[in-house]
Amino acid sequence: MFRGRNELAIDDKGRVMLPIKFREALAKKDEAALILTNLDDCLIAYTTTAWSEIEKNILSRPDRTTAERNFKRFLIGGVQECSIDKQGRILVPQSLRQYAGLDKDVVIVGLIDHFEIWSLDGHTKAIQQGQQSQETDEIRALRHDVRL
Repeated sequence: MFRGRNELAIDDKGRVMLPIKFREALAKKDEAALILTNLDDCLIAYTTTAWSEIEKNILSRPDRTTAERNFKRFLIGGVQECSIDKQGRILVPQSLRQYAGLDKDVVIVGLIDHFEIWSLDGHTKAIQQGQQSQETDEIRALRHDVRL
């Protein structure tokens, strides 16, 4: 559903235009809003339908440790529902913009069932780290699983 990387600008009001392919995919699924939350120094965006499944999954897991409870507080506490306007933009709330360091230039990265919104600098650092860790056992296994 969501694929590719797009460099875009966020306007002074905190609105960002969704890539056309993403808007088309959302329209096909009759999704008029997205769920945004904070994770890994960026924002993650899911359709409301997909997020509902994630919440069910989270609720099914017991809170065994303080770390698990804190993670749930962080992830779910950051959730904001963002409507998609007629121009195909979403208004990213100030608290989420601040968390992800979103200023002017942003990168939207499609990851099939969701996408991420990064600051340009944050995305560049993440890509550099990803390139440096390409040869870990986990990455080799992933590359093998997807036949890369």
